[in-house]
Amino acid sequence: MRELSVVPDEVHDIVSASLEGVKRLIASNIAVTSVKTDPDLLADIVLTFFTGLCLEQNLSRRKAASLRKIDGLIEIFSRM
Repeated sequence: MRELSVVPDEVHDIVSASLEGVKRLIASNIAVTSVKTDPDLLADIVLTFFTGLCLEQNLSRRKAASLRKIDGLIEIFSRM
């Protein structure tokens, strides 16, 4: 992520637009579930979680740890 500080503003715009599109899709999926929490808020949380998870994967973290984290997030959401 630090590399984003040295790329042109156009790249920032592309990355931001892409993430915003993904967030909208996640929120749309959440909205059709029985979850009562604000879909946009949950979409922000999910996107932040998976962005961090992707960073960890690029640092060669163990796959088992990532799967455990994903299971934990799903467990939290299933209690809502």
